[in-house]
Amino acid sequence: MLQRAGGLARSLQQASAGLSSALADASRALNSETSKINSTLEQIQQINQQFKQDYRAQDDAVGS
Repeated sequence: MLQRAGGLARSLQQASAGLSSALADASRALNSETSKINSTLEQIQQINQQFKQDYRAQDDAVGS
């Protein structure tokens, strides 16, 4: 009985280690994707800012 309990304990430890590893991998993947999304959003913001500047410059030229 003690031997079976030890085997169960080892199995649970291995399962726990596997879950911890999977969690760490998922966390790294999430961080990576978040960085990609943030970078894309920054690029969109820069493009929008450029459009605003171009529109204002065009509006100023037409309005003058």
